[in-house]
Amino acid sequence: MTIENHLMPPGKNRDQRPIHDLRSMVMHWVENPNTGIDHTRNWFIRGEVFGSYHYIIDIQGRVGRIIPENERAFHCGSRVYEPRATKLFGADVIRAMTTNNFSLGIGLCHPDWTGKFTRETIISALKLCADILYRHNKSEGIISTHYEITGKNCPRYWQNNHAKFEAFVKSVGQILAKKRAISLEAEKMLAQIL
Repeated sequence: MTIENHLMPPGKNRDQRPIHDLRSMVMHWVENPNTGIDHTRNWFIRGEVFGSYHYIIDIQGRVGRIIPENERAFHCGSRVYEPRATKLFGADVIRAMTTNNFSLGIGLCHPDWTGKFTRETIISALKLCADILYRHNKSEGIISTHYEITGKNCPRYWQNNHAKFEAFVKSVGQILAKKRAISLEAEKMLAQIL
């Protein structure tokens, strides 16, 4: 999987403040059919909305990084939170309304208003999520939808088909387990070689 840099310049939607500790990876739909990485990124840059993601995956499966993982993006803040948010972030974060300081946001592009993602988008999302979780030594249990954090109908397709989201999370877990098994096997091989 190749990640392309499409970094936003510093500004209203990229304040360059650090993420403190990764407690959730929040999945979104971009809410604008048939658009891509640059269109969504530029929408945030123009300030048409207060928001941003760390990554955007287009309908061809291209992955664009628009904010580095060590900086916060504005994708799941709210005045009201769902019960799962408290479980993921802790009551202290919810009271302070600082969920963006402890999460990564991934925006998924979609071809129409049903919000159903393309095969290519899902394949890249599976790989990206497993890679992030592997690098941060986290489990698939921290993957959530925007709805599960704030109650917003996002991503629409997964809210209307929650079993599909559960299958996505389970698949990420399976990929992650394989990555970890391969890493352990490589360590054993290194011990024999070195």
